Amino acid sequence: MTTERALLDQCSRRCSRLILIHTHRDKVRYSKEIDKVTGFETCSIICSSITNRQDKIIGVIEVLNKRNVERFTVDDEKTMKVIALMLI
Repeated sequence: MTTERALLDQCSRRCSRLILIHTHRDKVRYSKEIDKVTGFETCSIICSSITNRQDKIIGVIEVLNKRNVERFTVDDEKTMKVIALMLI
């Protein structure tokens, strides 16, 4: 399982609303394997599980690299939670 897949799995298994990763600092939860294959440089990740009305996890939404800023903020966390709720 790739590290990226492991992050999505972790987010979905824990029914987690959010995982923030600053890839340059978090070497335990993130590996540059995918970046090497794709040529994309991942700097930060925000991830949220999507649940249905019965609180069953039906998916995961992920956003990479906030534009023009090094990392995601508390406001981004709130926005991600709203987006995940709107998807059901």
